[in-house]
Amino acid sequence: MGITSTIGRNATYGSGSADSKKFTFSLPTKLKAYVASKGSVTINGASLTVNNVEDKSENTEFSINIIPHTQEKTTFGAASIGDKINIEID
Repeated sequence: MGITSTIGRNATYGSGSADSKKFTFSLPTKLKAYVASKGSVTINGASLTVNNVEDKSENTEFSINIIPHTQEKTTFGAASIGDKINIEID
């Protein structure tokens, strides 16, 4: 059973590798222990690999890359900066 956070936000997105898009999300620092580089998180029902985790002064940010197929088959294709998201972590 995972811990669910509904307060995560899509902070930024930009170019990833090839045709993928890089998304960066922020979480409260108290959840940092549950997010690890190369680990997995579930965001809006899609299980994804974490690329990078970075501590900020007020939160923890982590990034993922979304390939075109995943963009088409999930809500990530229409995602915007500031969207509220559902995050499930172990």
